[in-house]
Amino acid sequence: MPARAWQLTLIGIVSLFAISGVFKDIRHTAEGGSIDLRNRVTGARLAAEGVDPYFYKWKPDDSERFCDPYNASQYPVSRTTVTPLVLALHAPVAGLPYRTQQWLWLVLQYVLLLASFAAWVRNRSEPDRLWGLLFLVTLCAAPFWRLHVDRGQIYVLYAAVFLILATCPAPAGRKFQAAPAFGAALLAALRPVYLICCAVPLLRSPRQAPTALAAGAGVMAGAGVAAAIPMLLWGPAIWTSYAQAMHKHAQLYLERFQDRAPATAFPAEIEGIALDTLAHFARIPFADVSIYRLASFALSPGWLLGLWALLLVPALALRASKLSKTALWWSVSSWAVLGDFILPAFRNTYNDVLIFPMLLLGLASLRAPLRGLWISVSSVFLAAHLSIGWLPKACFPAPSLIGMILALAAAGATTFLPPKFFTARNEG
Repeated sequence: MPARAWQLTLIGIVSLFAISGVFKDIRHTAEGGSIDLRNRVTGARLAAEGVDPYFYKWKPDDSERFCDPYNASQYPVSRTTVTPLVLALHAPVAGLPYRTQQWLWLVLQYVLLLASFAAWVRNRSEPDRLWGLLFLVTLCAAPFWRLHVDRGQIYVLYAAVFLILATCPAPAGRKFQAAPAFGAALLAALRPVYLICCAVPLLRSPRQAPTALAAGAGVMAGAGVAAAIPMLLWGPAIWTSYAQAMHKHAQLYLERFQDRAPATAFPAEIEGIALDTLAHFARIPFADVSIYRLASFALSPGWLLGLWALLLVPALALRASKLSKTALWWSVSSWAVLGDFILPAFRNTYNDVLIFPMLLLGLASLRAPLRGLWISVSSVFLAAHLSIGWLPKACFPAPSLIGMILALAAAGATTFLPPKFFTARNEG
């Protein structure tokens, strides 16, 4: 059977599982409370009322609009962990009924995923398109995507913005532009581990002063807008509170804090939704795959993150002029994934949505024979996720660990391999 025929056959088979998954997502949304969406919605509502969303604890006298069943009183900080800019994105619709927001977010998660793929697939060769489509439908069929949608998570937004930035075309005759730099700064304000994206425009051709200055201005403007929007809405203290809360979350996580006090008594019905429904989530296999939970000995986040930064700066700076735009963004995606693994916080398998851009960019960055190897190992990663429901519980971290190995391989390849293994600069 020709390669194209069996690829299409495999895409068709996996698509059936993906379509079945869509109906599961609809059922999970109807039967559950999208528990990680809930803390972002209540956080945006609290901020609009002038209440600190990062340290708030609901009390029986408070409005049920602020009630999150997982924001237990015995935990020192709230369950809202996103940046103030993310809360600002929720602010325009935070006043809608929560059920409406659940359905909107369900649709938006798929829209973001498809939009990011559409941005990548433009101008790709047919073999790349077919492999990319197979990666996409396999992701949509996999339990880690079910988990992401069921919880109402937001990692697909970060992945989509990143992939769109990495694939947006530059204006004719110019290699740098302020707009992508502006977007990179906004992405960093949504998810700080993506701060390294801001360096890409500057590194691509540092000798071109006018365009490098334009990129630098774009980064500064983006950072200013990202910081200013929440401050204009809720005051400058919102960023200080966020930083303090994240430090506390990291401390509690590393200490493996256990809730021991009696739980808060929540109403039987919240915003017209039964408490048992609002607090309900689907039973989907998952595991904490943070390096701090996987290691059998104590690790210092400061040293790990410092080493990560120390290694990535020369790795990107030394190779930026030798790699195509796509390969450079592939390198950045791998370093971002590695940074995500070493953040001192619970790392669930739904975080692996952040690996999706890395899979696609690697596919478009490599030449034979490494391209075939990347396709094979990427397929193993997705197949492992797809089969996690049939594996013993001890195997739950395995797919994410394969993803971390992929990120290490991509970071190493873009740092040490000669340019002949990558697409030419005018191809990226």
